[in-house]
Amino acid sequence: MGRAGPAAAPRPPSMDDVRCPVCADILLEPVTMPCGHSACLHCFERSSCCPRCRLRVSSWARKRSREKGLVNAELWDVVRRSYPEKCQRRLEQRDGQAAGEGGRLYSDS
Repeated sequence: MGRAGPAAAPRPPSMDDVRCPVCADILLEPVTMPCGHSACLHCFERSSCCPRCRLRVSSWARKRSREKGLVNAELWDVVRRSYPEKCQRRLEQRDGQAAGEGGRLYSDS
């Protein structure tokens, strides 16, 4: 039996699949909650509930941060490989705003 050729590369996720429901930008250091929804780490840290379905996740978050950390490393790797320029731009914005505004990441506009 011969090989049919190299396996097709996995299709990158769409922007809608990697968009944070809180800040509406690309997921940065995504946290995937027990309900399956994801948000940026910074956005996630602002609430004790899932921003989509409102599931309380505070106990899960405390336990997870002690055991493994909150960031979904697999998803973060996929996002960085699929959208490197958007991730770099967003990281630079975050770092610049945090330095220039005393840690404030989002504007009021």
